[in-house]
Amino acid sequence: MPKSKKSSHLSLFGLFVLLAGTLTWADSRFAYTDTFRIYTIEMKSRNIAILNVINLTDNLQILEPANILMIKTNGEAVPGQVFAERNARGDLVYSAVRMVEGRSFMGVDLLGAFQVDGDIIKVYISQGGRFYDLEALDRPDFESLFTRLGQLDLTDSNVPKMFKRLEIPDLGTFIPFEESDSIDALFTDCLTPDGVNPPRILLRPKPELTPAAREAGFRGLVEFGVRVNEYGTVMDVTFVAPPPYGMTDRIRETVRNAWQFLPATYNGEVVATEINVTLKYGE
Repeated sequence: MPKSKKSSHLSLFGLFVLLAGTLTWADSRFAYTDTFRIYTIEMKSRNIAILNVINLTDNLQILEPANILMIKTNGEAVPGQVFAERNARGDLVYSAVRMVEGRSFMGVDLLGAFQVDGDIIKVYISQGGRFYDLEALDRPDFESLFTRLGQLDLTDSNVPKMFKRLEIPDLGTFIPFEESDSIDALFTDCLTPDGVNPPRILLRPKPELTPAAREAGFRGLVEFGVRVNEYGTVMDVTFVAPPPYGMTDRIRETVRNAWQFLPATYNGEVVATEINVTLKYGE
């Protein structure tokens, strides 16, 4: 995945051609453009989006995954969780902040518990206390935008003139601070009172009943906490009241081996923390 770097328009064009060729998730394309910044997002799979940022100013931009919020047709607000890339050994590495230098671009995978099925209707990005409402685009318009963006020269200081020459459209909406309370509340509601973006569960198959539990007609609620480290690995499973009939070991084994998590983030760092879970058995 490309990293933030200074670029001429030739390198930028190569990036967009590369990414455009890998994107196939239907009806999930969004963009914001102005003469200071450009954001594009397109889903790569149900839980992975490709985020592109072009910084057209001379100032550093700081972006965190939790600053990106997707709104689904059912009204659910789902934040980004972590940025992901492969290190030199090929291991998947998570991070919770990216610096986008002035006159540069960034392309990175954004992971979250989006569970997208073509049902995203809004994407908001929070940047420096300001909010940007990205515009939904169909594939032809998105690809047309990429063609134009590929011709940007990041060394050109007359950005408005360049936008006019390349016919780059005005996409999305900037939300002024005085009108941002409801949008700010959406972001805040996704965090804990302490400001932690808690770990998210990507996959959670329900642990099956043991033969003894099935024979006894086991039913009721099972509450437990899952300790997740900064790599999304389950470190421990602790029960409020351990269930009988071998269900304690069955649940612990299933959570450790079959559930998939994205780690928590806080203040630009990936952190280990705990998430509380409740399972219901029986009617």
